[in-house]
Amino acid sequence: MIRHFADTQSLLTRSLLRCQYLHKQLRPCPVLCMPRHRPSSSCSFPTPPPPPPAPAPPSPGLPTKRRRLSSPHNPPPLIMLSMPSITLTPTESCLRRLLLDCAAYIDENQLHTYPQTPGASTTPLTLRFTGGWVRDKLLQNQSSDIDVAINNMTGYNFAVHLSTYISLHGSKYNISTPPHSIHKILSNPLKSKHLETATTKILDLDIDLVNLRSEAYSEDSRIPVTMEFGTPTEDALRRDATVNALFYNLHTEQVEDFTGRGLAHLKQGLIDTPLPPFETFRDDPLRVLRLVRFASRLNFTILPPVQAAMRDPEIHKHLATKISRERVGTEVEKMLNNGRDPHLSLSLIHNLNLTSVIFCPPIEEPPELPWGDILPAINALKYILFTSPPEYLAEGLTQGDEYVAWVIAATTPWRFNYEGGDGHKRVSSAAVAAREGLKLRNKDFEVMVNTYKHLEDIKSTVTLVSTDPNGGSRLTLGRAIRRWGAAWHNHLLHAALIELVDVWEEMEEGEPTEPAKAIISRYNFLVKRVLEENLSEAWEIKSLVNGKKLATVLGRKGGTWMKEALERIVERQIENPEWRGKEVEEWVRDRGAAGEI
Repeated sequence: MIRHFADTQSLLTRSLLRCQYLHKQLRPCPVLCMPRHRPSSSCSFPTPPPPPPAPAPPSPGLPTKRRRLSSPHNPPPLIMLSMPSITLTPTESCLRRLLLDCAAYIDENQLHTYPQTPGASTTPLTLRFTGGWVRDKLLQNQSSDIDVAINNMTGYNFAVHLSTYISLHGSKYNISTPPHSIHKILSNPLKSKHLETATTKILDLDIDLVNLRSEAYSEDSRIPVTMEFGTPTEDALRRDATVNALFYNLHTEQVEDFTGRGLAHLKQGLIDTPLPPFETFRDDPLRVLRLVRFASRLNFTILPPVQAAMRDPEIHKHLATKISRERVGTEVEKMLNNGRDPHLSLSLIHNLNLTSVIFCPPIEEPPELPWGDILPAINALKYILFTSPPEYLAEGLTQGDEYVAWVIAATTPWRFNYEGGDGHKRVSSAAVAAREGLKLRNKDFEVMVNTYKHLEDIKSTVTLVSTDPNGGSRLTLGRAIRRWGAAWHNHLLHAALIELVDVWEEMEEGEPTEPAKAIISRYNFLVKRVLEENLSEAWEIKSLVNGKKLATVLGRKGGTWMKEALERIVERQIENPEWRGKEVEEWVRDRGAAGEI
């Protein structure tokens, strides 16, 4: 208790000497402000005082020689709030006891600097849960990912001692064996990974262990020139958003808001940066995408000054060329594959002028393309996926299928561009942009390549079937599915989106116009016909007579003729689904006798 009081008193003293990120007026953006879900009234948030008026921030064009995440000139505003409480689950409570007992074990045995840790001290360990877990718990959402911040030793060193402690005392916590693996993720500032982290799994919870840090940057680089053990305030200020800078102290069981604004923003549904946004994004441009993801996931509003910095061409240039494309792709996939609202994510990306930065190879100057076409494409996809009752185009799609569809929609500005000439190496630039810009997985890249490869064939088949009074013959449908392959359903959805871009307009209540509805209807009809004829797996139908049997029945030697002959047999099977091996052999004999095979 005495130590906690001293820590609190020291914090207040230090806070008066920290750099103040002058608060902006909390007004919604007319472009990005959308209806959003407010946190439940059962969240025990205190009512914050109104924010102070904000003078204009200093110009980013007049830097000092060196800057730190904390500065002695302008302290952050101290908003004295009673802190809300967090109720731990039984598993989280067990983890808390384990970590505290391990910390006491390290303190008692003076293990803070073993293995040797530059900058570590022998002061008692203080552990905190940080970031997203705290935010989600306050919003009454459960999270199985927990970041643990340590005050005076690296996360990896703490993990090593934790593994030893579990091997000695794990039975007290119903843990039979130490963690199977501790992964050490090295810092790599060039790839926007600034801090060494240890990751492991305990009690079925994914745990990241990392030390509190303080950083100093040179003005001409986004790479920290120094990385030191920091205070909780310094660590909070270097985070991407105030709502992600909340801590839960394992010792006091209290929520800590060292920016003075995190709890208020969480209650008000706002996204803001702990430091001036331009500085925050210049230090790490990947934070631009992280804030887009959090805004769409939480349905929060990004404050106007933060939006302005997110639109800054200099920030865009750094994001396009200085950040690992693997990390960009990871952020985008979290938005589109695991996110709460992929449409909102892409709408924010469009409104922040980020489309040409993200859905483009890592080049400084993106080409002149109709980048605004992303908007009708994503609106069309939202309509198709979420219309009630669902469209045939959306039936049976997996989460992975939907992810690729969102990527297709986002890359439609490239739809007229191809690479590799006119031969078999011709590849859609949209697929290349997704692969190079997002490091798209090979199988998803191939789906995109084949969508554009079959695009004209798909359009003509859709027209043929929709104008045929009989809805297209079984053979016509089967042949088409065999040409398009296993991903035929994906290709039809993608082709519909590409065709809809040029005609998409919405009337009241989000209903599309008649030309757009007509296109969707034609594609839906084709999918419906394929399902009615039970041809969804026609692409993998095999001949009931293999090559050896075919040669025997016809009395001929094998050769190149067999491939075409076997495909003709498959087509007869498609036309006559009731056929079995006997009927196929009879047909082969008849056609062979007639010289047609």
